[in-house]
Formats: sequence, structure tokens, C-alpha cells
Amino acid sequence: MLTFLPMKKLSIAVFILFLLLGTAQSQTHSEKLGKLKEILNHKIGSDMPGWTHRSVTPIEGSKNVIVDQWEAGNVIVKVAAVNEYDTEESAVAAYNNFRKPLKSEQDATASRRKTNVRIIKDDLPDLSDGGFIWDIRGSDAAVFKKKNFLASVSVVGPSDHHDTVLSRLFARRWQRH
Repeated sequence: MLTFLPMKKLSIAVFILFLLLGTAQSQTHSEKLGKLKEILNHKIGSDMPGWTHRSVTPIEGSKNVIVDQWEAGNVIVKVAAVNEYDTEESAVAAYNNFRKPLKSEQDATASRRKTNVRIIKDDLPDLSDGGFIWDIRGSDAAVFKKKNFLASVSVVGPSDHHDTVLSRLFARRWQRH
């Protein structure tokens, strides 16, 4: 188990870098993104009773980014880095730039250990305009693109909670709009 620690640290660092890169502009969001946030929060709130919503303030200086958190008991699901890009091509490039180092680390780790290491656990071509599931701290996190938006959904609490369902469930709720 300790041999996976560096890989998990790298995965977490890549995820944090993705969040920082996607949020390193001015702290506003477009009307379109604001409306999307309202619709989705209402939809998730009505479809998933018992879950409470909390908006999280994006990193100072962020532009076209929303971060929402949903909680039920001690389980916390974060819909983070919902970025609106100027073009679909920019969103595709951001998606590929996020996925590429995960795939490289997966391949490099597998070749060093001669074992099947899976950071990217599943491709989800039917999730909006494409997505994938990756392992973060033993839980599944979903990343997907829809038009010029890019979103990441993960279970962030409790830290010892290993989820393989909730990230997909929340991502499917978000991708419908």
C-alpha cells in the first residue's frame, strides 16, 4: 500500500494544479454560468432530498468558475472547477491537458512495477461530450466536458470515505443541463 503513496500524492497535486490553473483569473462568472448554477442547484436539490448545498468561494481572482459543495451527514461531494471557456476548442484542450499527465503517470508507474496500475479507471464517452473517472485518494472522481464547460466532481469528505458511486451520480445530474 505504501508503494502507491507517491502516485496518490502526484494525482492529488495534478488535481490541485488543474483547479488552480482553471481558476487563476478574475473572480466573476458569466451570466450563462450563473444561470446554469441556479438550474443545477435547484435540480440536484429536488432530485436528491437530504443533501444540503453550499457555495464555495473560488480562489481569489477566478473568472468563469463555480465551486459547489453538497453534504449529507458527514459525506461531502464537491462539484469543482466548473469552468466556462471562450470556445469548445479551449475546453477540449483543457480536458486533454488535465488527462494527459494522469495517463503518463499511470503508464510510467505500470511499467516500473510491471503491474496494472489504473489512475484513469474508466472512460465515459456518454457523459456529456466525453469524460473519465480517475482515482483520487481511493475514491472515484469524474471529469467531463460539455460544450465549452469543463467540470470535476469528487467526494472530498470524510477523508477515509472511498466512493465509487456518488461522483458519477452527481456528474450525471450536472451533465443533463
